[in-house]
This record gives sequence, structure tokens and C-alpha cells, in this order.
Amino acid sequence: MYHGNLAASFACPSSVRLVWNVRHGLEDFAGEKRTTQLAIQANRMISARPDRVLFNAEIARRQHIKLGFTEENTQVIPNGFDTELFRFDPYQRAQLRQQLGISATAPVIGHLGRFHPVKDHDTFLKASLRVLADRSDVHLVLAGYGVSYETPFFNERILGALRPRVHLLEDRRDVSAVLSAMDIFAQSSRVEGFPNVLGEAMSTERACVATDVGDSAFVLADAGLIVPPEDSAALEAGMRKFLSDPELRIKSGTQARKRVKTDFPLDGTAQAYINLYRSFF
Repeated sequence: MYHGNLAASFACPSSVRLVWNVRHGLEDFAGEKRTTQLAIQANRMISARPDRVLFNAEIARRQHIKLGFTEENTQVIPNGFDTELFRFDPYQRAQLRQQLGISATAPVIGHLGRFHPVKDHDTFLKASLRVLADRSDVHLVLAGYGVSYETPFFNERILGALRPRVHLLEDRRDVSAVLSAMDIFAQSSRVEGFPNVLGEAMSTERACVATDVGDSAFVLADAGLIVPPEDSAALEAGMRKFLSDPELRIKSGTQARKRVKTDFPLDGTAQAYINLYRSFF
């Protein structure tokens, strides 16, 4: 997006309104690729040029201002969610569980995200495999690009008797079905902007435990559990809390969907963009 902002800035005549869109957090600026760092710094240098710089996360807006972006032209429009697409489906839940060999009553902890350091699968596995070691009824379901036993990271960490209960699904398009198969959704990221997958899990009425990165705490609010990033013990404790209290899981999932429908509806996000564009004329 930073490269696109630069291209639009150079191509746009000064008489034409210019809007940038930034959908990226800066928790790990030093860990970004060198080309991305340069693009971000180039954006910073001309950040007064656009009429508006849009962010989808308040924390990302503050991070960019701290880096030196102009503040006066910034605005936050949070992402919205299609709550009809992302809704709990008992039929899809039963179908996927049957395909994976998971019983209807087995508790399932899930994770969605591409295999990348920012998603911190290491912390997720440390926490969840300890749970599996003393809870023989629990299964794990993970999906995302590179999430496969063909990836050495997973092949080397998930061993022995635990492996049949750890289901790695690679990249999936039926995200709502995968979420419906879970009981607990765990986000282990150490970097986020606006956490879309967390909102999707909330919309699907899953009990959610998430790391305190990006706007995760803002999105989840009191509808789930927030834990520190890169803290497997805290993440494990959150998982165990939901596992030990089925009523809490149901209550949390219900609250989560209600929050998404009330505060992050897709049509609300669309209307915010319409209002912005109309304000230019």
C-alpha cells in the first residue's frame, strides 16, 4: 500500500483530491524488509500531500504519527464484517469435523493465519500443545498459507501421539466453516493492525483469546480474553479458562457477535467511505 500511495501521489494532479489508505501497523518497523522501510519513510516525507490519510486501526494511526507522519489529515475508518457470511453454521461444523475425524463433542482450539513470524505460531503451539498433553479430548485446527506438515517448522514441533489431534489445513477459502468447527479461537500475533480474522471469529460466535497487539483489545473489548504477546503461559491460561467453562464460551461468543454487528457492520464501513468522498464535493 505504501508503494501505491507513492505512485498515486506522483500521478495525481494537484487539482485532484488525493486519499491514501494505510492498513499496516508499525510494531516491528525494524523487522520490515528494507524496501518496505524505505517506502514507509518516503510516505512520511510527503504525508502532508494527500487530502486524507486513512487508517483502519487507531493504533496504526498513532504509530505513523509517532514516526513523523502529518497528523492533521489522518482519519480512522475501521474495517467492517459481513455477519451473514461469517456466522456459526452447525452443518458446516459437523461436516468439517467428520472430514477431520473429530468427534462432535471434542473441544477444538483453532488458529487462522499464514505461516509468518508476525503470526507467532511458535507461541500458539507452545501454549496449545501443553494443553493437548494433559487433555486427551482436545483437538487443534490450524489453517493458513504454509500451515502444513510439509513445512519443517510444524513437522519438527508436532510429534508423536499428539500429531493425530493437530489438524493443519493449509490455505482455506471456507473460513466460516473452519471457524464454525472451532470452540475457541486463539490469535497469537505479535504484530497486527486491524485484526480481521479476530473480527471474523467474533462474528462466527467463537470464544476468543487474543494477544494485545494492534487494535485487538479495542475490537474484542469485553467479549473475550486479551493476553500479552509472546507469552505462551498467558495464552495457555486463556485457552484453559474457556475449556473449563462451556457456559463462558457460549456467553463470550454471543457477546462477540453482538459487538461485531453493533460496532463493525460492513455497511457502516461502506457508509463512512461514502461520507468521506462526498465531503470533498
